[in-house]
Amino acid sequence: MRNSAGSPTAVVSGLVPGGIYAFKVYQYASLHAGTNPLSVNGISLGSTTSSTSTEATAEGEATADGQGKITFTFTRQSDHVQLSGLAIGRCQAPPTNAPTPGPTAGPTNAPTYAPTDGPTHAPTNTPTHAPTNAPTANPTFAPTTLSPTQNPTMNPTGVPTTNPSESPSGSFFPSLAPTTPPTKSPAPSASPTAVLSASPTKEPTDVPTNAPTTGPTPGPTAGPTNAPTNAPTNVPTDGPTHVPTNVPTTTPTNAPTVVPTHFPTNAPTNAPLDAPTGKPTNAPTDAQKGCPHDILLLKHDGVTTYPENLIRILSQDETTVTVELLQLFTTPTTTIDYIFYQYNVNAFTNICYEEDNVFGGDSIVEITIECTRTSQVAFLELWFADDGSKGVLDEQGDTALIPNCCYPDAVPKGTPVTKYNIKIKCISECQGEIE
Repeated sequence: MRNSAGSPTAVVSGLVPGGIYAFKVYQYASLHAGTNPLSVNGISLGSTTSSTSTEATAEGEATADGQGKITFTFTRQSDHVQLSGLAIGRCQAPPTNAPTPGPTAGPTNAPTYAPTDGPTHAPTNTPTHAPTNAPTANPTFAPTTLSPTQNPTMNPTGVPTTNPSESPSGSFFPSLAPTTPPTKSPAPSASPTAVLSASPTKEPTDVPTNAPTTGPTPGPTAGPTNAPTNAPTNVPTDGPTHVPTNVPTTTPTNAPTVVPTHFPTNAPTNAPLDAPTGKPTNAPTDAQKGCPHDILLLKHDGVTTYPENLIRILSQDETTVTVELLQLFTTPTTTIDYIFYQYNVNAFTNICYEEDNVFGGDSIVEITIECTRTSQVAFLELWFADDGSKGVLDEQGDTALIPNCCYPDAVPKGTPVTKYNIKIKCISECQGEIE
């Protein structure tokens, strides 16, 4: 608190030069409350008013200067200037799950999870310095400068080679140029050919064929075929099938099917279809709806009504609370364009995430939020943005701003945005009340 002339300042140091930080200013005053202008790094934020409220009087984003500092300056106009606390955290986006297609413009916040799996799938633009261990799947863009291959190629080359191969080819006489179709051999090949033969072989093959035969085999196959048969079997199967039949069976199966049939059965089943649970289920109670006093709407920037049951508490303890976010603005057949949510993943890190084109009634995400040490509550900020022509949000009244921490570059300018500031209690007020 200051009651002397001048402009008091608060400087936060030790930051990353050029880093973007989100901040909140708190000005609790039990006595001598007043209104005074505030600027951050020389940029005016208007005036703030101290009071007995514990809510922030100003919030926003600021960039640390070359010395890693952010300066808060209060211009004293009333009798006293109060500053009870500052909250500040660096804005950062989560790392990508895989390497990016090309180099990024600058260093990423975190390294990629793993190196690439192996060599490139496509041919290189120039010949390799040494021969590959096996023939390439496709021809290279330019000829290699080394000697011919040590063994004949599996298929004819696209153009004649400059020199004969070091090993003889399979024909009796070398050909002057590559033949268009494969040459015929008087004896069967020692191993299966790379492509199917035009007619049946005289003798059985040593291994099963990759696809079903065009006609029935003389005897039963040693194992099931890779694909279903073209027509149904002549007699019913001995037991239930592993997957549902396309139409109801003419008679009941000897045992229950593994999964429900596509259509209802002609007669009632003898037992319930659902298998018993592994352990007794809890009896349904009103507690499943949650405690109405545990989720509070602190602030709303916009005019679209906050949907009831938008947030569902999954678990609570003294340090964290886990919640599920639901999309309750639209019907199940329509979507909301953009959803941003920001919360503390730990005491020092506040991160913003984005979800796009979420259908009505769908679960957006399950998140675990760090609780404050003293008051044991968690804070969550939500932004919903949707095309005004869809009529979900109000084009005139929903004008909230999505912070740069959330990287809202994909949201078109002029899109209606509504924001909700939520407080969630980490210890339920309804403990022992709902039976």
